[in-house]
Amino acid sequence: MIDERMKTFINSFDRGNPPYLNELEAYAKATDVPIIRTEMQSFLRFLLQMQKPKQILEVGTAIGFSALLMSEYAGDDCHITTIEKYEKRIPLARENFKRAGAEERITLLEGDATEILRRLNGSYDLIFMDQMMPEMDGIEAMKQIHLLNDYYATSEHCKIIVLTA
Repeated sequence: MIDERMKTFINSFDRGNPPYLNELEAYAKATDVPIIRTEMQSFLRFLLQMQKPKQILEVGTAIGFSALLMSEYAGDDCHITTIEKYEKRIPLARENFKRAGAEERITLLEGDATEILRRLNGSYDLIFMDQMMPEMDGIEAMKQIHLLNDYYATSEHCKIIVLTA
């Protein structure tokens, strides 16, 4: 977000995160784990509270910060499917989901997203991913999602958020 007025507007809705997310954010910053910036957190909270998605797909969970943020603000009846392939981060993400009491609402799939996406069934109201992925940028990944399975994002209500740090 470049426009300061837009940034101020989005941040005006921000009431802050629960303590467990603040702790996880501090840990991520201290250990150089990429997570979404404050303005994007505010925007995502705003969008989730406005749209109330029931099914979210996240490509790249890292330590689980954004999945937990979405779980916190999307509502109790929302389910998040998230994909992570970096083996060192998977146990930490699972532990973070458990500590937050969100393991029932978040399903973590282990492995390469391009392989996992081919096997997924169902549709999503929101797809969330990083544009700067190792093998494929987020724009190409978004195209692949549409090509792999027409089901994923065919709904006119599906929002696809691709961002980068």
